[in-house]
Amino acid sequence: MSELKVGMIGLDTSHVSAFVKLLNNPTNEFHVPGVRIVKAFPGGSSKFSLSANRVEGFTKELKEAGIEIVDSIEALAGLDAYFLESVDGDQHLEQFKVLLNSVSLFTLTNRLPAIMLMPRRSLILPRLKMYR
Repeated sequence: MSELKVGMIGLDTSHVSAFVKLLNNPTNEFHVPGVRIVKAFPGGSSKFSLSANRVEGFTKELKEAGIEIVDSIEALAGLDAYFLESVDGDQHLEQFKVLLNSVSLFTLTNRLPAIMLMPRRSLILPRLKMYR
C-alpha cells in the first residue's frame, strides 16, 4: 500500500507539531507508518488572540520540517486525508465547506464540539446529490 498524503488546516495549535512528529518521523517511538503530512494551510483567526499569536511560529516549524505551506484550502486538493486543527471553532464550518468543495471527504478534527454544532444537512446533502 502506498503512503497516505495528509494536509492540515489551521496551524495555530501545538497539535500540528505533535502530529508532524508522530507521522513524519520514523524514529518517533509512536510513529504511525504509511501516513505523512505533506501540505498545510496556516489559517488563523484575527478575532482570537490565542490563534493569531501562534500561527507564525507553528507555520515556521512545519516549513522547517519539510511541510509545504500553501496559501488556500483549495491548494490542498489531491491529498488523501485532512486534519482540521483551527483553534477558533467559529471557522470550522466555512473551512469544512471549502474542504468538501475542493477535496475528498476524509477529515480529522479534534474539535468535535464545533463540528457537532454544524448544520449537517447543509454539508452532507449537497455532497450526496453529486453522486446520484
